[in-house]
Amino acid sequence: MARLVGNLLFLSALSVFAAIYRHDVQRLPRPQERIVVEFLFVIIMVLVALEAIRTLFQLISKHYPKEKTSDPPVTPEPQWYHWFLGKQFMLMLTSSLFLFLVPLLGFFLVSFLFLVLLNWYLGSRKVLEYVVFPVGFLCFIYGFFVLFLQVKLPKGILF
Repeated sequence: MARLVGNLLFLSALSVFAAIYRHDVQRLPRPQERIVVEFLFVIIMVLVALEAIRTLFQLISKHYPKEKTSDPPVTPEPQWYHWFLGKQFMLMLTSSLFLFLVPLLGFFLVSFLFLVLLNWYLGSRKVLEYVVFPVGFLCFIYGFFVLFLQVKLPKGILF
């Protein structure tokens, strides 16, 4: 049950972030830029609604189980607050910190720290995944977005 409540909380947070982003995009001057975000927002909301219905159905079916002929041993259900120790909450928390720290410290520094810490939390213990993947990924982002597309990424204290 804790996993199902965690899923509902994660879906709620995803919906809030999508709604805030949609609201922010409404200020763009050209309607062509808004159409793509509107389309993606509708798709995300439909998928979130379907997943929420499925999760609620699972929650209800756990409270009204079917009759069984033999009872299996009862295992205690984890408490609802155990979700805050799970990977979904940590991903949501680190993503929020990422969004908060990018304007302060810069995109590349925060992205590197985010990727390294997330790899560590998810159980990776290889140096290749700690250093090579984040550096390679950020080099790709720099080459493609900054050099090729000439997108200005947020600059921070260091660079």
